[in-house]
Amino acid sequence: MKTCKLLVLLAALLAPAIASGDPSSERPARGVNVSAGGGLVQFVDRDMRGRAAEGGGWEVRLGVGTRTPLTIEAAYVGSLHALDALGLDARASLLGTGVEGDLRLNMLTGDLQPYALAGVGWTRYSLVHRGASTSDVADHDNVGALPMGVGVTLRQDALTLDVRAVYRRTIAVDMFPGASDDSLATWSATLRVGFEY
Repeated sequence: MKTCKLLVLLAALLAPAIASGDPSSERPARGVNVSAGGGLVQFVDRDMRGRAAEGGGWEVRLGVGTRTPLTIEAAYVGSLHALDALGLDARASLLGTGVEGDLRLNMLTGDLQPYALAGVGWTRYSLVHRGASTSDVADHDNVGALPMGVGVTLRQDALTLDVRAVYRRTIAVDMFPGASDDSLATWSATLRVGFEY
């Protein structure tokens, strides 16, 4: 009888240590992720591809609920493209900076997590290094964005690696003469590194 009591007492004392040594017990129940990274951005419209080269993109992203089927994301996104248009300085570039919010549907919630996303955003495009210009391209434009895409997150303890491809449809584009709403639509491929807690 005393041996049984001693074993029960020993098990009670060791339980916290065993639990703390279990990697699954250290995983956040819901998950909050902060990440940053960059990649490639290209315009979809053929005319815009003639004016702007493939550019670089960057983003800082916050995700809430990364260990659940549905994640809410908020992000700052940016891009920079070399621009070639009649009447512009040869150094002219198109800078895009904006914010967006996404809903991410996670197919799995473990260490390998494929997902799909959709959201809304706003981007301000500005000409930089315009110089003395005779171009009819506007200095800036504020456009709506509708991002949608797919990706996958890999986890190693608290560190995350995320790869995603996103198409961003645009709304209310007025920067270029005769521009349609989709003339500033882009696709992007990005790689981000983050920390989850």
